Amino acid sequence: MRRVYALEVYQYPTPKSEAAEDYTELQALIRAARFVPVGGEIYQLRDLNGHTYLGSGKLEMLLPELLAQQVDLVVIDAFIKPYQLKNIEDVFNIEVADRTRLILEIFKQRAHSKEGKLQVELAEAEYEIGRQIGGRGVELSGLGKGVRGPGEQIAEKQRRAYRRKIKLLKDKLEEVKRTREAHANRRRTEAQHLISLVGYTNAGKSTLLNALMKSDEIVARDQLFTTVDPTTRKIFLSLTETGPRFAYVTDTVGFIRKLPHELVEGFESTLDLVAESELALVVVDVSDPRWREKRENVLETLDSIGSKAPLLFVYNKIDQLPAGTTVPSDGIAVAAALGEGLDRLKQEIERRVYGKERAL
Repeated sequence: MRRVYALEVYQYPTPKSEAAEDYTELQALIRAARFVPVGGEIYQLRDLNGHTYLGSGKLEMLLPELLAQQVDLVVIDAFIKPYQLKNIEDVFNIEVADRTRLILEIFKQRAHSKEGKLQVELAEAEYEIGRQIGGRGVELSGLGKGVRGPGEQIAEKQRRAYRRKIKLLKDKLEEVKRTREAHANRRRTEAQHLISLVGYTNAGKSTLLNALMKSDEIVARDQLFTTVDPTTRKIFLSLTETGPRFAYVTDTVGFIRKLPHELVEGFESTLDLVAESELALVVVDVSDPRWREKRENVLETLDSIGSKAPLLFVYNKIDQLPAGTTVPSDGIAVAAALGEGLDRLKQEIERRVYGKERAL
């Protein structure tokens, strides 16, 4: 089990309280990757060092702690340039990973479907092609340091190999996408209404889907990125004079603060599920003090993929709010784990996708 030291770096004038929350999330990401966090620090910078990101003085100060804790991986919660990562590793003589590499490792462990595995491979290849410096590569789950090549000639050879791999993966994903679109078109022909669940990871999407199904079939745990594979299930809405009404709900990959662009690109085919939906349920953990910021992150990502699906905000975990807290009025308030608010949510879903036909 890898022993990890976590560094949360923030720049003035970001409040330290916000950095502390981000540090807590970083620790959760490390545990989600099945690593062991053995220490860490929140470090404020006024200016980033162009050579080593943190500055050589700070790196030298950290060395005794890393040696004392027998650290074999340092994770820095930032998007760091390849040459800066290399320079930090040269000081530490320990493998260093940035935020993107850590999240990729989690996705790599959690993807089980054919499409999910292809998407993780693509995201990883897109990331690695930019990390090639003098033949250097990174493999976070390996036992040793990254492979170091003799020079730029090897680096260019590796980049060409990654470009070929990226093209192959995109072609395979396009085939998967065509198959999925055929299934979606068949559902539309059969008047099967398609709905997607989107939201920040750990907002309770899987719990909500289980509650709507009145089942515990979908794995739902209190951790980040429980699954990265889309899951579609049929839910019952109501019984009408013309028969029962159903909808098909897909739980998509969770979003996260500073979602790496490689993951947005790699998971484009899964996110297309949102764009193809009649309705997107944006699940928000309203008990989170930063829920507004996280909701905005989700909306920005949906906008970046060109999704035009109508949105319905679902404010989850109202049971965890302090007494007297006002819940936003622009959506449906629920406590998915307790089954509260689900009838009203189903009614609103039905109204949106079926219209106003009267139910029995």
